[in-house]
Amino acid sequence: MDLQAVLPPGVFPAALRRLPQMYLKMSGDPLIAGAMGLHGVSTQFTWFRTFLVIEELFQLPLFILGIYMLKKSELDSSNERGRVATNHGLDSPYVPVLLTVYGAHVTTTMAPVLATILATPRNVLDITEKTSEFSSLNMYQLSIMVAESIARASKMAFEASQLVTGEERVAALHAIRQSLEENKTVILQANKQDMEVAQTLVEAGKLAPSLVKRLDLASGDKWDSMLQGITDVANLPNPNGVVTYARKLDDDLELYRVTCPIGALLVIFEARPEVVVNIASLAIKSGNSAILKGGKESAKTAHQLSLAIRSALAKSSLDEYYIQTVSTRDEVSALLEMDDYIDLVIPRGSNELVKSIQHSTRIPVMGHADGLCAVYLDETADVNKAVRVTVDSKINYPAACNAAETLLVHAALLNTVWPKVAEALLTNNVELRCDAESLDSLGELAQARPQLVKPSVPSDYKTEFLSHTLAVLTVPSLAAAVSHINLHSSHHTDSIVTENQENASIFCRAVDSAGTFVNASTRFADGFRYGFGTEVGISTGRTHARGPVGLEGLVIYKYLLRSSSGDGHIVGEFGVGEGKKRFQHTEIPTKGAPF
Repeated sequence: MDLQAVLPPGVFPAALRRLPQMYLKMSGDPLIAGAMGLHGVSTQFTWFRTFLVIEELFQLPLFILGIYMLKKSELDSSNERGRVATNHGLDSPYVPVLLTVYGAHVTTTMAPVLATILATPRNVLDITEKTSEFSSLNMYQLSIMVAESIARASKMAFEASQLVTGEERVAALHAIRQSLEENKTVILQANKQDMEVAQTLVEAGKLAPSLVKRLDLASGDKWDSMLQGITDVANLPNPNGVVTYARKLDDDLELYRVTCPIGALLVIFEARPEVVVNIASLAIKSGNSAILKGGKESAKTAHQLSLAIRSALAKSSLDEYYIQTVSTRDEVSALLEMDDYIDLVIPRGSNELVKSIQHSTRIPVMGHADGLCAVYLDETADVNKAVRVTVDSKINYPAACNAAETLLVHAALLNTVWPKVAEALLTNNVELRCDAESLDSLGELAQARPQLVKPSVPSDYKTEFLSHTLAVLTVPSLAAAVSHINLHSSHHTDSIVTENQENASIFCRAVDSAGTFVNASTRFADGFRYGFGTEVGISTGRTHARGPVGLEGLVIYKYLLRSSSGDGHIVGEFGVGEGKKRFQHTEIPTKGAPF
């Protein structure tokens, strides 16, 4: 079968026109060939197929352009024949071929909008009609159409899941873990490819080295921790259906406040590919559907992870659109306008990312911003604790948002505790950017390591380095330390090293951060370490959820009111006048709603 014969002449370079034929020769896919043979290789299908075979270059704009040309070609060819174009809908032969050819990469987001577009009726009897509701759309409007399809599918999947039991959700999580284990080789291979591309960008000065560390899914115990996180989430109590308030309003009239899911989530994150699995697990367990957008640096890894998740969901009680992934900024920009379908946006990344999203949407945003964490060495700090807590806070995983970026040193420690802490940090190749006082107190130690000990500049104290760099500042008092943290930090996590319990109490109450620690590393600020199983992010906001956000941060509540009276209950029966009932408001001892 010569596919070139049906391509519109002159519309593609010859090399591109050969791609469909080359693909079929290499793949020998009988289903594709059979579909083409049965239904005929129409001009409009070949247009679309040509776009699909360029898999490595496949992106949303290319897809939209393919659909546009498909529809335009349908109109042109129908006009030439002088008859009404067929109303291709969900029964169109192009849809199953599309699903077969491009599989899960397209099905969750593109197939519904493709079917909708193909089903758009058009009267082409009037040869002068050159435009239509679809063909007159610009690329932005087409992006909105695709985004609306994604968002609607997510909302419908959420609504369809409300009667899925907790046991069925746990089964889905176990299936996801098994699917990931079965696909480990291909996932890590994709991760290796992402790492290679990222390293090239680092060498070209276009990407920070710290981001490469976040990408690596095979380093240390990251893979095993990711899988264990799924199991831990599965083993957590069901967060839904928990009664947080129960009152008897009247005889046979009971009120219950019960936890329930939020709805459809849009989660945007940078670099770390394991976040796909973390958030998918939390969303499934908490009863929320989710649309995930990772950083372009981890695109191949995220794609393979999502394929494994999709494969598991297809065998579960949940809708296959329950967890979806998108890959372009255009999709995200359009999704941020879908407040009719999306209930909460969770951005994980820099302050710039969070602020940009907050200014771009009407949807509530649960922000996860920079992790500008500080450690304060109080004047009563024990030297051993000071060394251990400071070093761990900085070097355990410098690229994490809960790593320390600023060290505040009480002036009384400049000649005692501080030099020992500095020596331990320098031994671990940490670059110290010191104010004048802390720099002078290091003396020969600073002279021996000039490449690692440097004077600080004001911007260092509001910079998230995400590397082996630490800003050091001398402070005269606890009050000065608290003031500096509240002024410069991102309100993430801050720690005090002290032997004075009153100072510890003052620090924890006065520092306005989501986490305040005493004699403990800032690296403990993590949902897994808190026992949440895993986390969707760390919120530095002040409403709904704060700090590491696990299952509890992904549920809200609803009120259930039940009358078991034979006549029901009406408000008109209650009041202060004669013959009126009074509300009883007595507590009902229960943990679960009885209906």
